[in-house]
Parts: sequence; C-alpha cells; structure tokens
Amino acid sequence: MSDGMKSVKRLRDTHAEATRKALVAAAALRFARDGHAGTSLDDVAADIGTTKGAVYHHFKDKKALFLAAYELLSQDLIAALSADPRMQETTVGGPIGAFLALATQDRYRRVLFVEGPAVLGSKVCREIDMRYAFGLLARLVGRYGVAELLPQVSIGVLSNLLIALLIEGAQLISASDDPAQTAQQVELLLTQAIESMSQPSAQA
Repeated sequence: MSDGMKSVKRLRDTHAEATRKALVAAAALRFARDGHAGTSLDDVAADIGTTKGAVYHHFKDKKALFLAAYELLSQDLIAALSADPRMQETTVGGPIGAFLALATQDRYRRVLFVEGPAVLGSKVCREIDMRYAFGLLARLVGRYGVAELLPQVSIGVLSNLLIALLIEGAQLISASDDPAQTAQQVELLLTQAIESMSQPSAQA
C-alpha cells in the first residue's frame, strides 16, 4: 500500500471513529431524556447530521447503541465521582452522599438505574459497572474497611457487595414517588451499614 493510500485510510479511520463517538454521545443524551423506547435511530443520526445508515455501520441495532451509551455514562459517572470533593471526606457518609447525588441526576438516572437492567440485563450492567468502578471502590474499601476483616474477605468480594448496595440504593431513589425522602433514608442506612463494618468488633 502506498503512502498516499495509507494516509487516506488513516483519515477514513479517524473520521469513522469520530462519527462513532459522536453517535454514542448523542445517543446518551437521547436515551437519558426520552428513554430506550422513545429514542429512534433516525433521531440520533439527525442529532449529529448523519443518516441511519451511518448508525448501522457502527452498531448492529438500537440495543447495541444503548450498550455503548451505558458504557459512556458509566465512565462519565465514575469520573465525576472521583472529582467530587466529598470523596475525600474522612467519614464514609461523604462518598455515599456523593454517589447518590450524582447517580440520581437526570443525566445518569434513567439509563444506568432505571432502564439499563431491563434493556441489557442485570449481568451485563453489573460487569460494566465493576469494570469502571472497581478501582475507586477498592480504594474506598481499603480506606474504610475493617483491618481485621480484610485478611479474611477479599477486596474484590467487598467491592462487589458495596456496588450492589449502592446501585440498589440509586434504583430505589430513582423509582420513588418522593426521591428526596427516599434518598435520606437510603443514605442513612448505607452509611450506618458500612460504618458498622468499619468499626472493630468489641472484645469480650
């Protein structure tokens, strides 16, 4: 292949990747606002000035596009969470409050905690959640975990259980008729549950 052809191929590949990223970003906004059922591939394509054929060039169907949007929003949520000052607080209530406040924002709530498990299946969602959240959770477990507990239970097990609790909490808030009140209750219960793990057991 000549240098000229290689250059054309690189440009074509760069353009294709840029188009894919733009489609995923547009889809994430559409799915968050209108839901999976209320979003059409034509709408997503129109949002970035392309055609439905371009969508099918990159994604098998709407479910595949939703999966890509779910991954993007998962990454974005963890990045926002990592940058939140509450993550540096000395008590576990800070990180829990930060997660619940961010997770229930409109940008994330519908895709990640309301429709995601129904569209993609809980197993797929959990695999994605752990892929992007594990490092952060492991650090939190190391910070707040019980010193005498960690030698017996791996950080991986604790991290999986912790993310299950956090996700369930976000789902409860998202589905509630009174999100503010439910958020208070969920944050209180999660904080007390994790703080109880962080306290050394009483000596007989």
